[in-house]
This record gives sequence, structure tokens and C-alpha cells, in this order.
Amino acid sequence: MLWTRFFLLSILSLMPLGFMNQTEQIVCPEFSEIAPKSSAISEVRAKTLKAWDKFLSWTFSMKNREYTLFYPTQMEEFETGEKKFSEFSEYFGYFSQIKPLVGSVTKDEEDIFITNCILRLIHDEVSHVPQKILTTEEILAKVLAYRALKKGDEVAFSTLDPEGKNRYVTYLVDEIIDLWRGMPAFGLVAKDQGINHSVLLFRGTDLSLTTEKGWASILSDLDLSGPGFSTFKKAAPKIESWLKKMKDSGTPARALGMSLGGVFAAYTTLFFPDLLIHDHRFPSIGFNAPGISKHLLEEQPSKKKSLYLSFS
Repeated sequence: MLWTRFFLLSILSLMPLGFMNQTEQIVCPEFSEIAPKSSAISEVRAKTLKAWDKFLSWTFSMKNREYTLFYPTQMEEFETGEKKFSEFSEYFGYFSQIKPLVGSVTKDEEDIFITNCILRLIHDEVSHVPQKILTTEEILAKVLAYRALKKGDEVAFSTLDPEGKNRYVTYLVDEIIDLWRGMPAFGLVAKDQGINHSVLLFRGTDLSLTTEKGWASILSDLDLSGPGFSTFKKAAPKIESWLKKMKDSGTPARALGMSLGGVFAAYTTLFFPDLLIHDHRFPSIGFNAPGISKHLLEEQPSKKKSLYLSFS
């Protein structure tokens, strides 16, 4: 298993609204047309997140934080001069006091439309393919995973076909896996039969204190056996079943996630490597994910490994 730590300057942007089942023909007006004003709730959320980050840093020892197994650490920076990309962070970023979509669970269908527009804009405006693909993967893990997706919903984004050509492909929400008390993982399957891989998208930490799944997410973060490990073990049979279905259909999956979702992706590569796609162009990825202890890595029997990358 390969662990690589990057420091990524993300390029995120927005041109909202489209139609959920017409993802390849969406028409997106300027995001400033729908960006709401700052609210007291959003301001409280931003302060809570900063306090939560400090608490987690104090709670977990260094061995359970993100780390690398190989040196030298690889570093690559992606930059863009497009103004709309930096504006997205202000309006919709993780610490936004306006309408946070990064790492924030929402129920509005409009936010799914916005996500589709972000993904479309990345495909259209980013010419450097590795940058385009990585930014797309980051949006999937940090934005799409926090939307109220339903089975049958569609989302389109940049990916590579078996020949390595960049394409804009529509994916269908094939399955929603209940990890524990409503914590979701989304199984995405390409509608285009020419695409040979699927995506298992894990939602990260959910700080929705008024929902059962929010509290389940927080408790999973605080798991003394390792962040999210007990939750993953409970859900392992359901995860394994969907991964096996994808492999048997000829479209083996890769796992993606942010934060808690990122460590779920790591556990997936550790426990089910034979069921995942084995192609260096389609690694499983964790963004801002906790590390896995060396003890847990050593406990797993030697078997074919699946590529997992960790980005900070």
C-alpha cells in the first residue's frame, strides 16, 4: 500500500443551477445570483468547526493523525488565476459564513445542482488533465458526499476512459449504504458502458448535532480503536457486497472520502483490496484523513494491495 502526502492548492469554483437528470446539458448562471447573505448560524458553525479541530488535535495521539510511510514526501502545487475559483471558497468553503457546502450536510436540491455546476466548470475551464482530475476528486469527497443524494440521482464529472482520454461522464447513484445509524456511503456507477470503474464515496465527519447520523459520525470520530474503525467493521458486509457486485459487473470501484470518509476509504483498501480496481490512474483517495496505526497495518495478512493516496 502506498501512502503519499500532498499539499494541494485546490481550485474550486461555482456557476450554479442546472437540472439533476440533465447533467451534461446544464446551464449555470453566476453563483453571485444565488449566494445568500451571511447568517448567525453559519458564523456559529465556523467557530464550532475551528474549536472541533483543536479538540481532535488534543484528543488523538500523533500515531492516529495523518502521516506518511514513505519519504521523501511528494509535493505538487496547482494554481489558477481564475477569480471565480477563489470566490467559491469565500461563499461556499469549509469555514464560509454565507453558505458552506464543503464538509457541511445540506438537504436542498439546489445544492446538488450547484455541485453539478462546479464539476462542469472544472471540466470546461481546467486544461491540465491531472489537475482537473484531482480537483474533481476533491469536489466529490468534500462537496458531493455531503449532499442529500437519492438512489437514481445523476451527477456528471471528469474522469478517464480505459484508453486514458479525459471525458465528461454521467454517473448514477446506484446504492446508498447505511454505515451506521444513517451515516451514508454512495455507490456511483457510470451510465456510459465505456467507463470501466465505479466510485464508492464516503461522507466525512458530520457535525449535524440535531440528527442521529450526525451524532453517530461524531462518535465514530472518537472511536478509541481508531477513527471510524468500529463503524467500518459493522458496515463491512454491506460494503463488501456492493464492491463484489461492481467487480462482477466489470466495473470495479475505487473509494473516495474526506476526513472520516477518507479513513473509511483507507480501511476499504486495506480490507478489500481484491475487490477494488487495480489501475494506478484510479487510486482510492482520502482528503484530510486520519492515519491508520502501524499495528492495524501489520495485522492484515499479506495480499494484493490496492493503491491509496492521502492528501492534506
